Amino acid sequence: VRRWHGRLVAHAWRLTGEREWADEIVQGAWIEIIRGLPRLRSERAFPAWVYRIVTRGAARRIGRAVTDRNAADAMQIESEDAEIAPSFPHHDFRKALEHL
Repeated sequence: VRRWHGRLVAHAWRLTGEREWADEIVQGAWIEIIRGLPRLRSERAFPAWVYRIVTRGAARRIGRAVTDRNAADAMQIESEDAEIAPSFPHHDFRKALEHL
């Protein structure tokens, strides 16, 4: 763990640009690594395997951030629509349409 932890955090940090995310990703990766060690067929495959696990974890974390941002953007748009609606009554809209 000592030998690889810093390398994996650096890899996750490069992928995400966020140190806190990198720590979170690597913590989760170690759980996956420990559970998967019995299935690892070759000791030589270890480096590529652990980097792949961290890369997948980073992709999931970035995906969650995008989903969260999209949800926040949608909520902001709904909030802005709610603020506009009271200042534009329904009957004024119909009158405006009639003039067209």
